[in-house]
Amino acid sequence: MPAVGKVREDNSAAEKARLVAAIEAPGAVVTEIARKAGVDVSLLYRWRRRLADERETPAFVPLRATAARSGARMPRRGSSAMR
Repeated sequence: MPAVGKVREDNSAAEKARLVAAIEAPGAVVTEIARKAGVDVSLLYRWRRRLADERETPAFVPLRATAARSGARMPRRGSSAMR
């Protein structure tokens, strides 16, 4: 017996990223983008939220410390060198 309701289609990560980029464009109309892609508006917002969460995941960044120059002083708090 055929399934009742919408048929779930798996969209690739590239397709999701393309659609999320489209809804973030200035002047984009999310309902039109969703309709053309054949997905629900809420799905686009869910993909956008998940992609944003992935972008915010901190990455390991190697840091190499060097010895301070002799006689070098730390800038005072609030000085222009701290900005």
